[in-house]
Amino acid sequence: MNYSVADYLQERKSVDMISKFTTQILKHFREMHNFTYILFVRDKWYGNDKFGYEDGVAKDIQEETIDFAGAVAVVKYPRLLVYDFINPTYRFSAAFIFRNIQQHDLWENEFLKPFSTGTWLSILFVLTLLSALLKITNWLENTYMRTTNRYSIFTTILIVLSILCQQGKE
Repeated sequence: MNYSVADYLQERKSVDMISKFTTQILKHFREMHNFTYILFVRDKWYGNDKFGYEDGVAKDIQEETIDFAGAVAVVKYPRLLVYDFINPTYRFSAAFIFRNIQQHDLWENEFLKPFSTGTWLSILFVLTLLSALLKITNWLENTYMRTTNRYSIFTTILIVLSILCQQGKE
C-alpha cells in the first residue's frame, strides 16, 4: 500500500491506537481553535535513552522548533537524569479548556462555577494543611539545623498555592 501518513492516521484497521488517538485529539483541537498545522514525521524517537534529548521530538520541544507534539514518551531512568518532571525546563504542561458558547452575566464567576462548594472547601483544607506542614518544617529547620531561612505564613501559603496551580513555566 502506498498512502500518506495522514491517511494512515485516519484509517481504523490497524492496531497503532496511541498515534491515532493523538491525531484525533489534534484534529478536534484544530477544529475548535480554527488553526492550521503541518504534520511533520520525525525519523527518530522521542529522544535517546542514554542522553535524553539530543534527537527526536524531545529536542524539537526543547529548542522550541515545534509548538506541540502528538507523541507519547515513556519515563525511563536515563531521561530522569536529563528532564526535571516536577519543574520542567521545557514547555510541557496540562491545560483545561472550557467551552462556553452562551453569553453570561457580568457578575457570574466562571472560575468558581466548575466546582462544587464541597470541592472548594476541600481545596482550602488541603491548602491550609500543606501550608501548616511547610511552616512547621521551616521552624524545625531553623531550630535544629540552625538555618537562617525564615518564611512567614503568607509566604508558605503562596508557595503551596503556586505549586498547586502550576501549569507550566510559560
